[in-house]
Amino acid sequence: MTRLLFLLLFLLSVSNPFCPAQEKPKSGLARLSGLVLDAKTEKPIPGVSIMLVGTDIGAMSDSAGFFAIEQLPVAKHTLCVSHISYESKTIKNIEIKNTTGTIELNIKLQSKLHSIKGITVTPSRFSIMGTEPTTQQSLTSQEIATVPQVGDDFFRAISRLPGIGSNDFSARMTVRGGEFDEVLVTLDGLQIYEPFHVKEVDGGAISIIDVAAIDGIDLLTGGFPANYGDKMSGVFNIKSKQVKPGERKFSVGLSLLNFKALGEGRFANDKGSWLISARRGYIDYVLSLTGDDEQIKPTYYDLYSKVDYQIKNNAIISVNFLHAGDKLSYAGVDKYDGNSLTSRYGNSYGWLSLKYIPSDRLTINSILSTGEVDKYKFWEILNTYEIGLYEGITENSVSDQRDFRFIGFKTDWEYSASQNYLIKFGVEQKKIWSDYDYLYQDFYSYYIDSLRQAQPNGIDSIDTEFEKSGNQFSTYFTNRVRLSNHLISEFGVRYDYTSYSNDDLISPRLNAVYNFGDQTSLRAGWGYFYQSEGIDNIFIGDGETDFFPAEKAEHWIISLEHSFKNGIKLRLEGYYKIYSNLRPDMRSSVYSLDPFPELSDYRTIYYRAKSYSRGIELYLKKEMVNKFSWCLSYAYAKAEDSLDHIYFPQQDDRMHYDEVLPTPFDQRHTLYFDLGYRPWSNWLINIAWQYHTGWAYTNNVVDDDLYFPRWIYNGQMRGRHKPFSRVDLRINKDYNIGNGKLTAFIELINVLNRKNIRAYEFKYIRIGDHWYPEKKAEYWLGILPSFGLTYQLSF
Repeated sequence: MTRLLFLLLFLLSVSNPFCPAQEKPKSGLARLSGLVLDAKTEKPIPGVSIMLVGTDIGAMSDSAGFFAIEQLPVAKHTLCVSHISYESKTIKNIEIKNTTGTIELNIKLQSKLHSIKGITVTPSRFSIMGTEPTTQQSLTSQEIATVPQVGDDFFRAISRLPGIGSNDFSARMTVRGGEFDEVLVTLDGLQIYEPFHVKEVDGGAISIIDVAAIDGIDLLTGGFPANYGDKMSGVFNIKSKQVKPGERKFSVGLSLLNFKALGEGRFANDKGSWLISARRGYIDYVLSLTGDDEQIKPTYYDLYSKVDYQIKNNAIISVNFLHAGDKLSYAGVDKYDGNSLTSRYGNSYGWLSLKYIPSDRLTINSILSTGEVDKYKFWEILNTYEIGLYEGITENSVSDQRDFRFIGFKTDWEYSASQNYLIKFGVEQKKIWSDYDYLYQDFYSYYIDSLRQAQPNGIDSIDTEFEKSGNQFSTYFTNRVRLSNHLISEFGVRYDYTSYSNDDLISPRLNAVYNFGDQTSLRAGWGYFYQSEGIDNIFIGDGETDFFPAEKAEHWIISLEHSFKNGIKLRLEGYYKIYSNLRPDMRSSVYSLDPFPELSDYRTIYYRAKSYSRGIELYLKKEMVNKFSWCLSYAYAKAEDSLDHIYFPQQDDRMHYDEVLPTPFDQRHTLYFDLGYRPWSNWLINIAWQYHTGWAYTNNVVDDDLYFPRWIYNGQMRGRHKPFSRVDLRINKDYNIGNGKLTAFIELINVLNRKNIRAYEFKYIRIGDHWYPEKKAEYWLGILPSFGLTYQLSF
């Protein structure tokens, strides 16, 4: 069923996009079209009503601010332009002289300074690459595209915002001490469950969505309203690119990691638009040129397509399709490291959405969706070793295949009862299935040096295969009200039900903003945030076969924003987050990239009573003035676990641990500084410096047994790595070539080639008849050059 829906949605979303049929105006009637823009920011305004006075003829502006009125007779007309957040406008004496042709008219509206709809009530919100006319941007599209970043990925670019933690290898982020799986990622309203490629690298090295296909991102790092749920830490809301009226473009790009292409355009007299983006990673080709392809072969690709069509003056239908695929193979060539790894991942989503605006007060967004996520990993290990008089052989193999499918429907309603009262309501229903197939086999033997004959010593195995299915239902209601000229509050409540884990949850939320004039705002937020265990997230290798109850986080946030007259923008924010109902946390006492961490000798399972995350964040930014721009962010944070006990599966040892310890990503001090310099209009130079306190880690001691030594875990999370520091440089230049533009960049990550410690590996070395412990440091990226080219052609 889901595969059939995928095929249908994909065919609809890419059907003949490069040669669209053009709809001709009806004979004898003219056409009026144009853009509706914010008078101050000149950003497009969606949902504006444009009506011919005295008639029922009119249109509603779309997401790009575009409108078109057909069938205009020869006459002088008067337009009435209205929107709940803007001053109404009357335009007289629009004269239609001919019975055919198109008249272009761009309209600018003045914002109602006191309209409740356009005000941000929620604290901890960052608008990135945004196009909303009433929102201040934290990072612009140009900054996302030009700041130094490993992999040229927007997930990595936002790590410079306060409260966000990241590392050199992974595009995944932590949010105020919370892991990435506590962050809701959506694309045009649909949840994206697996948003990364190359998952063997700490969960994902690069996102599955090209930044060129994106118009904006709303990042909420806490206190998010009731329309978002089933996550405890944050929201990453991605909005796809809206094609401008009359625009048709094609671009191709080349970087160190991938090749990409993007096309976009309008059709049917600008009533419809299409967008298609595709990328293919070629890390495997780069490795083949260096001669390293015998060991590791990673490949990935992704495809996103969308078609929008204005079926009525006040209704837009969209068909979207997103697919990403990964494959990786690895073969160890060392005698004592005969490992081989094969993995495959598929990630597909198709959705049909309808935006209906029956009036300038009411907006309805509905989505019908289906999706499928496939994961497969196979690992085979052959190791030989010596222990005293014995020489041993271990052979292990483990395969893990799990598939996840869903069909869902959601609808969100927003009604502006007045300038002082706004209501939001929504419902979502999903049917979900997951299949598990896990097989682990461990054969180990030894032989005595004098006999050289293998003696079987044992076989361990885990063979598990089962299915899980269930329903997820949620609904929410929020109401935003102006309590005084300066104070606005928003109270909401959310209900979530998950059948397979029997979670029945109610989440109240409260946010408020007090405006001290146009330049200063004080915001506060509080709420409960629950998260059910994912239907495909059972830790089978750790002996789990069923689901734990939902976890809970309680947020308390206060935020101050101020815009100085010299253009500097300031945000100062404090937060306190309490976790409870926590399920066991599967970790490694050594930070590693094991594909099957449950088999690691360093595997530990933390049983926590509660966890705490608290901090203070500062953000300062100055836009480009006199060729310079800069941005500074600082965060003091503390993330800790209140433990009950710890279990060590490999030793079958359970240790009572009634202590409060730092979490693996406890990052006390974090500092980012970006400096941009534009010496000429087509050049841009960016320098970035980041610094943060080293992560906590578990130091180990060795049990000095001559024949059977082993590491003993001691001082859980008592060690602290040296501080991390890195300076990056990127130079961007634009070239105008014919009807197109070529953008090129060169980049140098870790310019000073600083050695930043990632982890310690605890090994043994043998000297004579004795074993000695060896503590070996592993490092993040050293100096890394990169480049990229993008050519965009307008036609």
